[in-house]
Amino acid sequence: MELETTLPAPFTIAPPIDQAALVAEHQRMVFRIAFSVLRNHHEAEEAAQECFLRLFRSAGKLAGVADAKAWIARIAWNAALDCKRRSRAGAEVPLEDLARGVDTLRSQGQSPEQIASGNQMQRLLAQLIAALPTNLQEVVQLSTVEELEHREIALALGITEAAVRSRLFNARQKLKEKLDRLLGERS
Repeated sequence: MELETTLPAPFTIAPPIDQAALVAEHQRMVFRIAFSVLRNHHEAEEAAQECFLRLFRSAGKLAGVADAKAWIARIAWNAALDCKRRSRAGAEVPLEDLARGVDTLRSQGQSPEQIASGNQMQRLLAQLIAALPTNLQEVVQLSTVEELEHREIALALGITEAAVRSRLFNARQKLKEKLDRLLGERS
């Protein structure tokens, strides 16, 4: 212990972290963030592993972080984005086809709740969210998929809470406009 007090600040020894406990506590959140970006189970698992590898490599910084959950969420987000940049694959169904599928369900008499929970609408929303500018996409995914609070999103993205609220509002407005255009405003 005497060695720790004689070393200069950059060389102090960080207390060991319990890696298993860290993974157990945050693995669901990390996977959900990765999946919200990648929309692929296998790729999300790879991104989650990459996130924890990055976390363990920089474990010395963890003690100095004010909000560990937000910091880990940011690492997960970046790992997923890196994975997405590497793959850039994935055949997507055109939005118009998905909108027609939703319209067909509507004409078959399905309730809005049934349509909203259906696969067609989920895929349509996922593509619309993916088409948003990156800054809006980030806050929507962290807010709705990961259910992070505005404060946690702000810390994870390095922006203010007011910016989070503004981006969420703008993203929801853009999504509403796109849905209205695709599906029309039928009752």
